[in-house]
Amino acid sequence: MKLKILHNKLSRMMDIEDPNLKYEQYQTPVDIAATFLSIVDQSCGGIYEKTLADFGCGSGILGLGAALFEPDAVVLLDIDQSCLDIAKRNSKMLIDDICVDFLKVDLESDLPFVDKIFDITVMNPPFGTKNNSGADVRFIKNAIKYTKSSVFSFHKTSTRRYIMKVADEIGVKATVLNQVRYNLDRSYVFHKRSTVDIEVDLIKFDCA
Repeated sequence: MKLKILHNKLSRMMDIEDPNLKYEQYQTPVDIAATFLSIVDQSCGGIYEKTLADFGCGSGILGLGAALFEPDAVVLLDIDQSCLDIAKRNSKMLIDDICVDFLKVDLESDLPFVDKIFDITVMNPPFGTKNNSGADVRFIKNAIKYTKSSVFSFHKTSTRRYIMKVADEIGVKATVLNQVRYNLDRSYVFHKRSTVDIEVDLIKFDCA
């Protein structure tokens, strides 16, 4: 799928209406999501006919965007029911005939699946800041546990060395596929500026 077409489709999606600081909820910018999915498709031998999970799906921009590449099945998972409700509405608007399931779960705990059930997992996990220290690593470990082939994930560039160390300790190869400037709009009352840019890595974890 051409990047411009993917971008146009994703731009129609609804955002999270009332982000929850507890879960570090931020909307993934459309241009970054589109680039992310194009890189994932190229790096995994194609999303087509794969089974795919979106951990911490939020509005569903990554998982539903991946569904446009015609995988066999997509599962969107989040702990926040309000996010799943928005993702379901986006699914009805965006997806016609791809099997998409939605599941409310705590992604930092054991999941109701057998290990290695998904071919690919995509995610934009909590960065593990504020009062949620270590959440990023817990997401990584769970995603690897339930994924056969590859996990593709966003992480702050400033934590790159640490994330690579975590991957090495787990025993998986981690590769930085892309680095982007992630524009975060003012989402919470404590934010002093209307927007802020942070450097973010797209990292691939090889699970096989």
